[in-house]
Amino acid sequence: MNYLPIDNRTKLQYLKTSVSGEAADILRNLPITNANFPIAMGILDDQYGGTVRIKHALLLKLRKLPDLSSNTSPSDLQHLAIQAGMIFEQLGSMDCNIDNTTTSDIIESKLPKRVINKLYGNGTEKYPTSTKQLILKIKEIAKVENLVAELHNNKSEGQRQVTMSTVAQINKRNHHGQGQQNNGNSHQSRQRATIPCAFCVEERMIHHPHLCRRYDSTTTRKQRANELHLCYRCLRSGHSARQCSKRCQHCHGNHHEAICLKLESGHQNGTSRNYSSSSGTNVTGHSSQRNGQQPAHAQQSQPVNMLTRNSNGNGSSHGNSSGNSNGHRGYQRKQYQHQRRFQNNREQTHLASAVEELSEEEEEAVTHSINVTEENVDGNDSTTLETTVGINDMDNDSSDIKQLPVIMMAVELPILDSNGRECYGTVFFDSGSNTSYISSAFSEKLKLTPTRTKKLRVNTFASNDSHSILSNVLQVPIKTKKAVETVELCEVPHIASNIITVEINQEIYQHLLADQKIHLNRQQKDVDILIGLDHYLQVLGQVNTLRLSNGLQLNITECGPIVSGKERPMKQILYDTYTAVNSKEDKLCQQLRKFWILESIGITESNIHCQADEEANLYFRMTTKRNPDGRYVVRLPYSNKDNIPPNRALSYGRLQSAIRRLKLDPGLLEKYAAIFKEQQELGFIEEVPDESTTDGPVVHYLPHHPVVKETSKTTKVRIVFDGSAKSSKNKLSLNDHLHTGERLLPDIAGILLRIRQRNILISADIEKAFLQLELNIEDRDSTRFLWIDTDNFQVKCYRYKRVPFGLKPSPFLLNKTIRTHLAIYDTKMAREMTHSLYVDNVYMGVDSIDQAKQFYHESKEIFSEARMNLCQYVSNCKESNEYFNTIDKAKSQDRHQKLLGIKWDTETDELIFSLPEMKAELVTKRRVLKRVAECYDPTGFLTPVILHGKLFFQTISTKENAWDTPLTDEQHKSWEKILQNWKGEEWRMPRKIFTDNLLMEADRIQLHVFTDASKIAYGTVAYLRILKINQHSDAQFIMSKSRVTPINSNYSIPQLEALALLTGVRLANYCLKELNLTIEQTFIWSDSMCSLDSLQSTSSSGSRFVRNRVKEIQDTGKDFIFTHIPGKQNPADLLTRGTTFEELKRSIIWIKRPEFLQSTSPLPLRTNSMEPAIKAITALNINQEPVIETERFSSFHRLLRTFMII
Repeated sequence: MNYLPIDNRTKLQYLKTSVSGEAADILRNLPITNANFPIAMGILDDQYGGTVRIKHALLLKLRKLPDLSSNTSPSDLQHLAIQAGMIFEQLGSMDCNIDNTTTSDIIESKLPKRVINKLYGNGTEKYPTSTKQLILKIKEIAKVENLVAELHNNKSEGQRQVTMSTVAQINKRNHHGQGQQNNGNSHQSRQRATIPCAFCVEERMIHHPHLCRRYDSTTTRKQRANELHLCYRCLRSGHSARQCSKRCQHCHGNHHEAICLKLESGHQNGTSRNYSSSSGTNVTGHSSQRNGQQPAHAQQSQPVNMLTRNSNGNGSSHGNSSGNSNGHRGYQRKQYQHQRRFQNNREQTHLASAVEELSEEEEEAVTHSINVTEENVDGNDSTTLETTVGINDMDNDSSDIKQLPVIMMAVELPILDSNGRECYGTVFFDSGSNTSYISSAFSEKLKLTPTRTKKLRVNTFASNDSHSILSNVLQVPIKTKKAVETVELCEVPHIASNIITVEINQEIYQHLLADQKIHLNRQQKDVDILIGLDHYLQVLGQVNTLRLSNGLQLNITECGPIVSGKERPMKQILYDTYTAVNSKEDKLCQQLRKFWILESIGITESNIHCQADEEANLYFRMTTKRNPDGRYVVRLPYSNKDNIPPNRALSYGRLQSAIRRLKLDPGLLEKYAAIFKEQQELGFIEEVPDESTTDGPVVHYLPHHPVVKETSKTTKVRIVFDGSAKSSKNKLSLNDHLHTGERLLPDIAGILLRIRQRNILISADIEKAFLQLELNIEDRDSTRFLWIDTDNFQVKCYRYKRVPFGLKPSPFLLNKTIRTHLAIYDTKMAREMTHSLYVDNVYMGVDSIDQAKQFYHESKEIFSEARMNLCQYVSNCKESNEYFNTIDKAKSQDRHQKLLGIKWDTETDELIFSLPEMKAELVTKRRVLKRVAECYDPTGFLTPVILHGKLFFQTISTKENAWDTPLTDEQHKSWEKILQNWKGEEWRMPRKIFTDNLLMEADRIQLHVFTDASKIAYGTVAYLRILKINQHSDAQFIMSKSRVTPINSNYSIPQLEALALLTGVRLANYCLKELNLTIEQTFIWSDSMCSLDSLQSTSSSGSRFVRNRVKEIQDTGKDFIFTHIPGKQNPADLLTRGTTFEELKRSIIWIKRPEFLQSTSPLPLRTNSMEPAIKAITALNINQEPVIETERFSSFHRLLRTFMII
């Protein structure tokens, strides 16, 4: 290719289209440019190049040529000669002397006896004296044999056609449809396989694909074909099924026989043929008609006679008597299979009579389920209760709009087995079925005993035919959110496969309730239980269905939330998923998600445990253990271990990219390598000498890349492992196969509320926290990664012995382990650490230096027993810091620390707040959103200032602004004005809520929450008030939250005021829960008298929107006092109109709170409009001499005229 007269860009295009497999995965993320062609060649040369390596590969390929010693095919002999000749020429071009006796012996060992005889049976004069002559002689022999075989086949073709047509006519007369069956099996005497299986893709696995035992079902074979991008018709790569003309040799359908559903059903029903046998003998022992097959009527009668013996109890093919329940159930399944096999034949009459002898109840069952998948090709599955429609979408990858598969109404539910244990199964709700079913496999798993049997007549979709089946009836307990419902289910061998479902956790549920756009992870599952209309409402309970804007339906049921329906296609965002560092969208989405979570803390409902969280907790309790030294050993909680890609090629490509980046700065490469070396010395990682040897079922390679942070004072470069890496869009990552686990981290705002209460705050860090958890040896191979030997740059494989950071369940495993360990110690300090632990940081508030010393020693001892080291102790007390550093023999910590992301000056004990500064950059909608999301303020000190930024983003979102299109001049000026309003010196606030230990000495503590709303926003702010017996009173800000009014909501001011009141009640409840203080009374203040009146009204007037919010306010705030405050005194007014950074720092009403909270006088309470406000009235008496003597005038008019003249 290097000698072609074309540019490098075209060469790279040719190169990427000519490679496949692992090499294609390595080059897939490389853009097609002139500069990247030598890079691509270098990558391939590093991975596969080198003269020695190529020679060894070619010699190995020569040794692995197929063995034709028992093969009679001339075409296979010709293929062997061609392959051997190509390898010989390649080795010869590399100056490798292989024209010798050894090479000839290797080739001759592959040849059949007839060819050896032709080579050496004509005398010594014609012996091949070299390897080159041997290959030429083999080619000549193969050419002659191919010619003879072709002539013979043409000569006998007419005779063979007459013979086969005669057989078909005889079969058609003897048995309706039998001729087609025999015709489908006319290839029984096919020759032995000479090439590897298309599914196994290994040189040693030489067998026909339809006989593959590793992938022994059509479902697994289709999944494998999708992974290898194989054509469904010929099982070869390079083209789609639409471009292929091959057909199934069994049923002549548009698919390969290896994925033929009819052939699979034949195997299940005992009628499969042994295609590997050259004699053409079938499984039941009857030979084909050409070799002396029995008459058709003999085959027809045998299954019926066998069924008759079973029904009479005189014997069983399984060796079970009629009195055995297991044998009876096995007979029923056998009878069902034979009935399905002969449902269109004359034996149906015999089967009906066999059923009548049992005198079973008969019921008509209707099933109209349709399962639409993108993987099925054949639409006739005779062993299932659904009709499968095939859609092949392989050629539509280039389309901008992707048609998403329809989501079926299914959910994972716990089913109780015979011992009362929970077994999770997929329950599919089908309103088109009048009967409920359970699969035989799941029934055997539950080990439930049938109560009776029932005869069902099943009518399926798109067919006028009906058939009868005999089914066991089981009483199955299904556990819902509220109760355990026992339903009657009919057992059938199979229900449905590969239905599309979506698992809904609490986070997704909240997004769907808010009707927000979210990516749903679709999964294909086999149905264990089908619930028809007979038990539909019994299991689901009261169903509330919400129609979402994306076309889906959110069904809120007693089984949990269930999503179903067809999602409207959306324009796909095109970005590179293979680059070493993910695209801007990923970072922005993560930042936006954090911002949304912080904005929602305190005013949204807390997380509810989902089924996956319960499974992860149970798995943790069952598998976690401790070593003799006290270290915890954990396992990764897999949701599914099937089809986890190894990702070695992707990992190798990422490694090359990381090395190129590190080579630009030799110092970074040394630091990067030093980290791996240190981890190996500490026993965190270990080398994998033989990558083919595994200790567990999952083998996965984690890509990694460096993250350089110049501003870091400790670690300039960090290693980041990517557990979410995907080798292609259609495959799942390792993280997709893992449970996230329960969210055990406390809210940041809650920790800040608690650590602001005590005199001394201590912060400590768990050294290399994640790497202190040992990973079970069975899970270590899933954490493999590639790195180089920096001396010779040879690639080596390593794996983690500890839990790496970068896997989805890592935070759960760490926090669950620490909580489990702290629960062992029944001390006050251990309990407080449990609630003030955030990832690997421990925060503790104490009131004296002695308590600080006690915490140091006790915390050190507790964590050391779990083989964890608590270090980097720092506090706002100078004496305590000196004590910590002396014992730890450590350097003094910097005075400026990070306290949960907020700057903390430990010397002055102040929290430092600031806003993002203006940067010289092109302003786009994406940049605006990024700047707003960078405003980190968990407790809401800066909420009034950030409001204008959120409102501006809302404004440009309503217009047709693309994400990366520059803003208009007018929009740019508005944004610059907002950034100007964010400017100002950093704002320092005391860490402690109250100085001089007033909070601990207070006699009474009150919580005051103020709410307000406007057309653009609504919000709430909370203050903590303390009162002492000596008539001292003080109040301080603790938290605030605000929300912008939804776009195009058309909410009225009373509706928004009701929404603000509800937000205030939620914030009050959150503060009461997180403060851990004894609050005497809680007050909710609002400047809307209309809203206060609606709280006390018993009538049902008003809009439904207001009534629903009033009901929640009354339910969750029944112990609160709701009262009125004038708008000018309401500090929440700043939350609804916004202000600048400098104005907020000077705001008396925001910082100093309303004046009446500072006073010990009674509060100016007014709970409704009928109650007069309490006001202070002052009377003043003044004695003054009159200016005019009024008694001198005879009338008032004279007095008035005189007064006007004067």
